[in-house]
Amino acid sequence: MTNQQHTSIHPEVQRERDRGPPTYACVCSGISAPTLAAKPLGWKTKFFSEIEPFPRAVCSCNYPDNSYRSVHVFTTHEAEMVRKKWVRGKKHCACCDSWKSPAHFHKNTLKWDGYHAFCKSCMSAASKRRYNRPGKKEQLLEKAKRYRKANVRKRKDTLLKSRFGISLEIYEQILQNQDGRCAICKRNDRRLCVDHCHTSLKVRGLLCTPCNTSLGAFGNDLEVLSAAIKYLEAA
Repeated sequence: MTNQQHTSIHPEVQRERDRGPPTYACVCSGISAPTLAAKPLGWKTKFFSEIEPFPRAVCSCNYPDNSYRSVHVFTTHEAEMVRKKWVRGKKHCACCDSWKSPAHFHKNTLKWDGYHAFCKSCMSAASKRRYNRPGKKEQLLEKAKRYRKANVRKRKDTLLKSRFGISLEIYEQILQNQDGRCAICKRNDRRLCVDHCHTSLKVRGLLCTPCNTSLGAFGNDLEVLSAAIKYLEAA
């Protein structure tokens, strides 16, 4: 009878094998040279941490998988900024030198903490000072005048969409179907406005100002309009 040699595996070793390949964190990784050495061993990187932007970009390019993420580590200067600018959930305003909650600051994704350095009150006061500078008001009014003159159709299209839900092209199509005349009095020497149902908000047509105002005065009530017609016929 041949004696068979049996080999036993330590429970801790078997447990580590069952867990799969080890994972590790690469700190101050640079372009992550340790990862190149760990690849043949089957190890996986949990995350990278690097201060400089170029190595972070290299790591993100070489390891685009979601499990490999480039983590930004605060420098000593940035950590000092966090300590100075945020205390107990309040942010420091660099203008009025006061501590306020984040709700008093406009958001700014370009800033390191996501908020403007100045609070809303200081930014509003600064805007008023800029606006009240000599000649600034006239400059802004002239700029607005040039914009209105150069974007007549664009402004009208925006107005129609916001008020009635139709574009300028649809307005011009309705105007063409009505031969450029009011849908009621058939006059073409008046400015036509959009007539719509105030209940369903459906656009009914284009009317001149007197006809549109008259319909509104009668409350768009057919019985009242019929009574008005009978009254005029009997007069």
